Amino acid sequence: MPRKKTTPPEPPFDPAAERRRLLDVAVESISATDPPSRAPLLKEARALIAELAADPTVAAPPKEAAPSGLVDFQSRLAAKQSGSAAAARARKTR
Repeated sequence: MPRKKTTPPEPPFDPAAERRRLLDVAVESISATDPPSRAPLLKEARALIAELAADPTVAAPPKEAAPSGLVDFQSRLAAKQSGSAAAARARKTR
């Protein structure tokens, strides 16, 4: 009796790995495309990067990491805006 061929089981679907693969394809396509046609590819690449960054399964750097010398401008701007709005409301007109 002939043996049946056994195929290895398919690995489970990994959305993060698929997004990384799509990002690699998008980057290659961007470099191969003429400059006026790159906008849709850049938009797609940015969306994939945002999805990868928001994916909780991707290892995120610890919050207590050593300071890298980078400034968080968004938090500074939010602090300035909230402070200035409160100061403007509390000011009395003469």
